[in-house]
Amino acid sequence: MPHQALALLPVLHRQAGRELDLWRLLASSPPFCVALMLESGAALSWSAGATNTALGPAFVWAAAVLAGIVAMTRNHICGFTRVPRAISLPQAARELRLLLVYTGLAWGLGAFLILPPSPVWTALVFAAVPSLSAALILKREKSAIAFAVPVALLSAGGILWG
Repeated sequence: MPHQALALLPVLHRQAGRELDLWRLLASSPPFCVALMLESGAALSWSAGATNTALGPAFVWAAAVLAGIVAMTRNHICGFTRVPRAISLPQAARELRLLLVYTGLAWGLGAFLILPPSPVWTALVFAAVPSLSAALILKREKSAIAFAVPVALLSAGGILWG
């Protein structure tokens, strides 16, 4: 009997490690949301000062990014409190990664909507800063990639579109 219990310890240890990793991912989403809000405010103020862009495209971009931030906040609340429905940690992490893809798409859309036609370095900074924030704050490779790839692809498309 004690040998069977001891044999289960490595399995339980791995499971606890995976759950701790998922808890840390969920816990890192609010700081990432704050960073995105600050970065989007900076991007909007910079683009408004650089050109006379219409309010409509900037509003659409800000609303799309804000929708992703609100959804990530909701995911964080549901993942930690498990109210109003019970959500498993792996399911909450999958949902967060999907929300990161959506928010990455919304952020990358800004390359078309708010970036002025200017040197390539502005689009690179526009794509690199939030992607680095994702890598530094989320500290999970899959999650950072889920956000950074759509940002990079759409920003590259914005550079090529010109």
